[in-house]
Amino acid sequence: MQKQPPDSQKPSSTEALRRYLVVSAVLSRVLGGDLRADAVPAVADCRFPDGQGGARQVSTRTIYRWLAAFDAHGLAGLEPASRKRTTTSVVLATPLLAFIKAQKKEDIRASIPEILRRAREVGVIGKLELVHRSTVHRACVRMDVPTVRRKKARVRDSRRFAYPNRMDLNLSDGT
Repeated sequence: MQKQPPDSQKPSSTEALRRYLVVSAVLSRVLGGDLRADAVPAVADCRFPDGQGGARQVSTRTIYRWLAAFDAHGLAGLEPASRKRTTTSVVLATPLLAFIKAQKKEDIRASIPEILRRAREVGVIGKLELVHRSTVHRACVRMDVPTVRRKKARVRDSRRFAYPNRMDLNLSDGT
């Protein structure tokens, strides 16, 4: 039976190690004599591996945030914050979410702005209450409520004239 390492020796996640790669690039420039204010933008111009076979840049603001976390907590500070995934919405009221589900069940073709308009008419949302449709869309995606309207493919004749061959119609001026 293997012993579990204590919390201080817990292996780091790959994301924390990727963040440490960026932080160490800044710290190596600082140890080389550069100012931190000069090292951060220089590192922000570099591309780092993203773990999926590609490369990405990191913004200066993110680098400063990671540096502060590393200075405060070491490698453990670079671990991504664990978040509990919500299945509804933290911002939207429960009656509104129930109304949206019921409306989409009743009329699947109704758009989100149309559902918000109906909610105002019924009184689920106050007349002056501001509800962004992007917030409602994200909540619908989390609740597995269908949000896309399937459009039928239009059959349209894009030819200039409705003749099967290009020389079937001849225009003449008659003068």
